Formats: sequence, C-alpha cells, structure tokens
Amino acid sequence: MATAHPIVPAEWVDGLSDLNSSLLAYQLAVEGLLRHFAVEGAPASWEQVIAGLDNLFQPVLSGYQDIEQQIDQARSLKLVGIVSSADGV
Repeated sequence: MATAHPIVPAEWVDGLSDLNSSLLAYQLAVEGLLRHFAVEGAPASWEQVIAGLDNLFQPVLSGYQDIEQQIDQARSLKLVGIVSSADGV
C-alpha cells in the first residue's frame, strides 16, 4: 500500500541536528539543576529559575516549530512523494 509523505528540500530540515543537540543540552541543564536543588535546596525565587529555563528553551521550540510550518507548507503545496511498503520502508 502506498502512502503520500511530504517532500521538503533538505535545507528546510538541516537544522534538526543542531536543534537535537540544543535539546540534549537543555535536558542536561535541567537534570543538573534538579540534582543541585536536591543537594543544596531549592532557590527562594522559582520564578527566576523558570524564566531562565524558558529563555533557554524558546529558541529550540521555535526551531522545531519552524520546521513543522515548512513541512505543513509542503503538504499544502502538495509536495509529496509516494512510499510503498514494497520499498522496505
């Protein structure tokens, strides 16, 4: 059975590797903060910590959202390729 999938130029998704690296760095930072809080105690101002984490995460989220919009654009323009189960995919 053939299924239509959006086909996008490679440069539209070139940033995935960088975004994935940024997301990993964010995860490690959050884990480090939680470990620190467990040993040293939580900060008095959670709002500052949350705002700082949000500032770190927003560029990553925006990058993934940009890629999603580009893929949606390709879908709306009917830029699709057909993949058959016979293709081994």
